[in-house]
Amino acid sequence: KKPHLEEIIASLSQWGALGLTVAHSGTVIGLLWDHDATQEQMDKTKELLVQKWPEYKYWGEANLIGGGIQIQVEGS
Repeated sequence: KKPHLEEIIASLSQWGALGLTVAHSGTVIGLLWDHDATQEQMDKTKELLVQKWPEYKYWGEANLIGGGIQIQVEGS
């Protein structure tokens, strides 16, 4: 079950997001942004989501990179 998924999809363009990704279990929904998106734009959308659908919790941000996983060791 993915509560409010259709409403969220319908709102993506208003928020400036390019799309979304959903975990198979439905426990995680991630918004996808263009590399030009501003932090302010993403923060505003996060606030709107949490206010409108309080059952969703904000977990954080991650940058996607091409070429697969990269491991960085501190001090290297």
